[in-house]
Amino acid sequence: MQDRRHVARACDFAGPGPGPVEGGEVLSRRKKKAKNLDFVAVEPQKTPQLNLCWEVLMRLWNHKCSAPFREPVDAVALGLADYEQIVKTPMDLGTIRGRMLAHEYRSASDFARDVRLVFSNCLPMYSA
Repeated sequence: MQDRRHVARACDFAGPGPGPVEGGEVLSRRKKKAKNLDFVAVEPQKTPQLNLCWEVLMRLWNHKCSAPFREPVDAVALGLADYEQIVKTPMDLGTIRGRMLAHEYRSASDFARDVRLVFSNCLPMYSA
C-alpha cells in the first residue's frame, strides 16, 4: 500500500452535495465558462504574444482554485514569521494583472517569468 499525501487546496472545501445553491436553485456541477467583467473591457496589448498572455492570465484568474494567488500574501495575518526569509521576490496574479493593464511587460517571456514566480514561491512554503 502506497503512502500518498494530499495537499489541501481552497477548492477542496466546496463541501458535499449536488452543487452550489444560487437563488434557491441547485446549480448543476457541469462546468460553465467563468466570466470576469474586469477582463472583458481591456485595451489590446503591444504584441499578439502579449494578447495571448492576457488570455492565459484570464484563465488563471478565473480558475476555481486561484483565489489564494490573486492578492499578495499577508504574512502577518497568516502568522508566517519567516515568509520574508523564504520568499525573496513575492509575486501574485493581481500584481501581474496590474502590470498587464499598465503595459509594463515588454515580452511574453517577462510575463511567463512572473507567472512561474507565483507558483514557485509557494513550493518552499509547503514542502515539508
